[in-house]
Amino acid sequence: MKDAKDKKTGDLLASSNSRRQAAYAERQRALGRKKFSYWMRPDEAEQVAAFLERLRPQEAEHEKP
Repeated sequence: MKDAKDKKTGDLLASSNSRRQAAYAERQRALGRKKFSYWMRPDEAEQVAAFLERLRPQEAEHEKP
């Protein structure tokens, strides 16, 4: 665990994956989004995903690999 007072180490201890995840989270925040965690059944998750695709159709086109 990194000492909170350490100003020299920077993110040397952070993995490339953690940096990637942090960058993704920052992009989502820039879009005005906030992360939420919900308990739901798989069929409900599919319905939520379909709803979001209808809600944000132009964004879904840009995010597909």
